[in-house]
Amino acid sequence: MPAKRRTRSPDTAIDGERGLKFRVTEDELRDIKVAAALGSTNVSRFVRRAAVDAARQVIAKTYGTSAPEK
Repeated sequence: MPAKRRTRSPDTAIDGERGLKFRVTEDELRDIKVAAALGSTNVSRFVRRAAVDAARQVIAKTYGTSAPEK
């Protein structure tokens, strides 16, 4: 059974999330949130880099483009 996908308008915010214009699964959204949370915490740079790389891959696959490099 395929994962449930949801679409939001840019003005909609649910659970404090910024509205998404593209479709993501619940698992993909969780991965993006984890990477964003780790970006501002004091964790190993290797853990943070792995989480950010995973989020970039999810964004690239879902959004059809790559996230900008820092």
